Amino acid sequence: MSGATPETADDRFSDDHPATSGLYHVFVAFGFAGAEVGIALGLPLLAAIGLTMFGWSVAGMLGETGLLEATNRAQHVGAAGGVYGLAAAGLVALARPAGITLPQRELAFAAAAGALIAFAGYDAVRPDGR
Repeated sequence: MSGATPETADDRFSDDHPATSGLYHVFVAFGFAGAEVGIALGLPLLAAIGLTMFGWSVAGMLGETGLLEATNRAQHVGAAGGVYGLAAAGLVALARPAGITLPQRELAFAAAAGALIAFAGYDAVRPDGR
């Protein structure tokens, strides 16, 4: 027994909590798989597309569930792009001095960061006002 009263047990189906979710969770899996396949096969473009899809989907899920409070989607996507930019910089700053070169991963993270930040910028200023 969950300890919920009958009034609060069905609260998740109220207007504040929609009964369905978006498709973001599907694209998380596709994005992660695409990024891994791109890295494994040495295709940084495929890895960048996968990372972009993964970051966009995670940002969408966090906004949809309310775990991150932001006024619009652009803030979530821009934050994901910033994290990817930090990951690319971290790979360059930490791996290269140690003699480890990961140019495909660095390129993929940098390209995905640029794509997510560009999407966030467009989303923030697009004319329909969403």
